[in-house]
Amino acid sequence: MAAESRVLIDKLDNQNWGIWRRKLKALFLSKRLAGVIDGTDEDKDSSSQVLGLIQLHLSDAYLSMADDVPTGKALWDKLEAVMSSYVMV
Repeated sequence: MAAESRVLIDKLDNQNWGIWRRKLKALFLSKRLAGVIDGTDEDKDSSSQVLGLIQLHLSDAYLSMADDVPTGKALWDKLEAVMSSYVMV
């Protein structure tokens, strides 16, 4: 059985957008899900996985941003728009 490495990713808050974004992108790459956030993969199962992973990595203060967001890409784009205004890299 192959050993699985674990990486801890802090939950998104108002001070860690830049590093959180890079780590989530790396997580998506490792799970072959990066196409969901760049728009090249529209598979519903992959999108659901991305949606769930993003939600699991949001602090409680930001979790409501995922309400009524139907896809992983839509949530990623929403976070990009909102968090980019903070410019906390």
